[in-house]
Amino acid sequence: MKYQIKINTGDLPPSTGCLFWSDADCAHVCALQPLDDTPDTLWNYNSGSTYVLSRISLTKRGDPQWNNYEYPKRKLFWPIGAHSAYIEYQANHIFLGGGSGYATARDWARFGLLYLNNGVWIDGTRILPDWWSAYASAEQPVYSGYGAGFWRMADIDTQAYYASGFRNQNVYIFPRQKLVIARLAMPPLAAHPLYDQYNFITSILQCFPNAPKADKL
Repeated sequence: MKYQIKINTGDLPPSTGCLFWSDADCAHVCALQPLDDTPDTLWNYNSGSTYVLSRISLTKRGDPQWNNYEYPKRKLFWPIGAHSAYIEYQANHIFLGGGSGYATARDWARFGLLYLNNGVWIDGTRILPDWWSAYASAEQPVYSGYGAGFWRMADIDTQAYYASGFRNQNVYIFPRQKLVIARLAMPPLAAHPLYDQYNFITSILQCFPNAPKADKL
């Protein structure tokens, strides 16, 4: 079945506008956009590339015995006991990998723990490829503050990185301290930019061994 795309984004970038005005297929909308520059020469945060990767991962995957709704649960969430986790889907049955993921704080902590253990769950089962956690947390060629889907915290700890949700629901991963912090506090929209992440994190880290000495303390 084909879906008609109707877009009226105004000044919003396609990766944002398609969430609100696309009938079905954000990946298609974003894939039609021309490149601004040669890959690995310009960094520009956007969710569009993640929408495209989500579609590729579902259309090119193996495991045909599971449908698109079952696949992320069977391959990622259920093996780590994150039974509350859910990624929102569009009408074309493709999930939005760049946003709209939901879980309890405990299950987000499980997600962080999986990355902390380099993709191996606590029972010894490998869930992620052995190179993925290192790749996801490594700095981009043209921007040191971002990895692959994760933000980096080099001003606090060069090994630290985190997944950032809408309005600062974050999962922080600290390999040096063997620590994961899941933060789901959500301030009023007007106060969204006022969250002091630096002081929040550094004050917690001082309670743990091997805490790095932050430059600003």
